Amino acid sequence: MDIRHITDITTENDGMRIIRHDPLDPPILFYHDEIEKYKQQKIKWHWHPEVEFIIVRDNPVEILIDDTRIVLRKDEGIWVNANKIHMMQCPENIMTASLFTIVMLPEFIAPKASLLYQKYVQPWISDPELSYVLFLDSIPWHREVIRLLTHTFTLLQKREFAYELSIHNDISQVWLMMLQHQKEIPKQSTSRSERGSQMRIKEMVRFIQENYRQHLTLEQIAASAHVSKTECNRCFKKNLNVTPMQYLTEYRLEIAARLLTSSEKSVNNIAVQCGFDDLSYFAKLFRGAKGVTPSQYRKNTSPYR
Repeated sequence: MDIRHITDITTENDGMRIIRHDPLDPPILFYHDEIEKYKQQKIKWHWHPEVEFIIVRDNPVEILIDDTRIVLRKDEGIWVNANKIHMMQCPENIMTASLFTIVMLPEFIAPKASLLYQKYVQPWISDPELSYVLFLDSIPWHREVIRLLTHTFTLLQKREFAYELSIHNDISQVWLMMLQHQKEIPKQSTSRSERGSQMRIKEMVRFIQENYRQHLTLEQIAASAHVSKTECNRCFKKNLNVTPMQYLTEYRLEIAARLLTSSEKSVNNIAVQCGFDDLSYFAKLFRGAKGVTPSQYRKNTSPYR
């Protein structure tokens, strides 16, 4: 176990984040995230079977979970339930923000086959009305949760005798406190239609990510989830706060940026490969998203200069 520093996350076609756990280590990962160092200065929309704890270290951070927007300030945090689509970014006019993030499989608390897991983990993570739990500075037990979670990072840095057991103890104590106070935790009521909307958005995102090289229309994106164009637009705005075509463009630009960094292909070839027929239009969009031209971006980030 160690504290990781990354500047991008890798996802599958349906937006599931790819997280690899070392089979010899406990199924828990620790990150010190600096949002301004991520592409487009945000941690993009994703989901994963792990649960996640997030602690704000300095400037405010905006967290979007499904269609809910939350702003957390220094020494506040949140627990995000498994398989919930979410993203993090700086609020308007704030350029930097630092997070401590803990991503863990629920079986870190106890093995799946155990009675402890069946009684105290499975019911919690499978609750359809529990997407997240906030930890605010104004509530004493919330402050204790933040203290315990922050302490795990101190334990990792010091690496004193049996620090792994101490980390497990701190995380288990946090889990126990959430269970003890569960009657105080507001539920996020999710109707059958909302759950259907979340399934549809995953299908449409997967379709875009599998077919972004082609000339896609709103009709095709909607048809991939068997919905109307109106419902397609509503799903994207509700869950991702962008239109389907905006998401398509942003995804194409993200792939283009990766290719500029990792390949020797010409800018024109990359533009075509990413679904842009007009090079000047591609360059205009890229500059708007990244602040520099594609060629300058390659010069700044790639070994292929």
